[in-house]
Amino acid sequence: MACWIGSIALIAVILIAIRLSRRVTPKAGTDFPQCPQDALDGLESFDTIVIGGGPAGSSAARSLALSGRRVLLLEKAPMPRRKLCGGALSEHTYRRLGFTLPPDLIDAEAMGARITYRGRTLEHRHDSRMALLVTRSHFDHFLLKKAEEAGATIRYEKAERIQHSGNRFRVETPIAAYSTQTLVIAEGAVGRLHTHVRPPDTPAERGFCLEAERPVETPDRFADIRQVIDIHFGVAEFGYGWVFHHGSHYSVGIGGLSSVMHDYPEAMSDFSRSRGFNERHPSQKGHPIPRGGVPRRLASDGCLLVGDAAGFVDPFTGEGISFAIRSGQLAAQTLDQAIEADDVSERFLKRYTQACRGEFGRNLEDALRLSKLMYHIPNLFLRILTSSPTVLARYFDVQLQRISYRKFVFWLLFRLPVIWLGSLRHPTVSAEGQRDTK
Repeated sequence: MACWIGSIALIAVILIAIRLSRRVTPKAGTDFPQCPQDALDGLESFDTIVIGGGPAGSSAARSLALSGRRVLLLEKAPMPRRKLCGGALSEHTYRRLGFTLPPDLIDAEAMGARITYRGRTLEHRHDSRMALLVTRSHFDHFLLKKAEEAGATIRYEKAERIQHSGNRFRVETPIAAYSTQTLVIAEGAVGRLHTHVRPPDTPAERGFCLEAERPVETPDRFADIRQVIDIHFGVAEFGYGWVFHHGSHYSVGIGGLSSVMHDYPEAMSDFSRSRGFNERHPSQKGHPIPRGGVPRRLASDGCLLVGDAAGFVDPFTGEGISFAIRSGQLAAQTLDQAIEADDVSERFLKRYTQACRGEFGRNLEDALRLSKLMYHIPNLFLRILTSSPTVLARYFDVQLQRISYRKFVFWLLFRLPVIWLGSLRHPTVSAEGQRDTK
């Protein structure tokens, strides 16, 4: 009876939270400093300059170039180079690319996922491919080349200063200065140029990840996850750990919320040891990631933010490649329309904000609400997730973008008491498929 009362109370709290949640007006950044009109004289000129050559920037540059716009993409250093990421590219995102990847870029195909929480493990195998595993250094370089093939100019120069005059921008690098009518800022989470549009994220609005690429062992202890994404909850505050099998290496990492997790190296060491790795690997690298679903300003006169610079990361899973690619494409569509209409005002460019929110922004907001609830009462949600094959399968329908987070929550809510009671009786399913009735 207590279980039913608690479940009903939780349902009421979630429904009220969804019902009463309100959009907050995003705060503006510092705005771009002004420069005299003659500071633009004699500069090489473009329709759009894209700052950052990751998936978001490359996608924006390629789409704009295919539309016939003169595009310059500035990337701070030559590629390929090491990029912290588990490297899971969802099937839905792959179809969004508009082209196929060569076989040598695909490390593995994920047909399912394995979720572990407090010794309870549940594996879900899908009826079709869920994701491709790619090495981000090679994948990002390939996307950059596709943008170049489409007609974008690629230069390895770091954009250090942006000024505005009239209806044009002056973009300075250590090598040169350029003039452009519009900007796409795709510098990721660590840059500072996006703060001209929106404020920097607070610790509660960002997470942090540590990841290492470890060579595959002989014999291969993780051969059984070659086609499975392996996720471990409970090893990081407001986050999880992972082991992804890329064929020639394992991606091993953890991610959590910056405001509550303070000792990432120790948490990474603990998780690595729990998976049988004894020493810190020299490839280990850390990187902040934004927390998606937080209201952020995405547009100012002549300028749009995309990818991590816009905060487009799933706060529940930490996945951002999908939103990076799609936001880059949507930004390109909006800027192409704005240039054609000779109106690059913030008012016109808010079409991009509306398009992003319509396609995935509302879903990220719901994901943020769900993640806050889940991580405050993890024993309820994670126990259910690792006990009910039906719930896990339904959850991955969200990740495959077949249903929204909101539909998943409502689907779960009205089954919660029965599913919770079932989870109390459900035995652990080990990674080897053996059942443990402890």
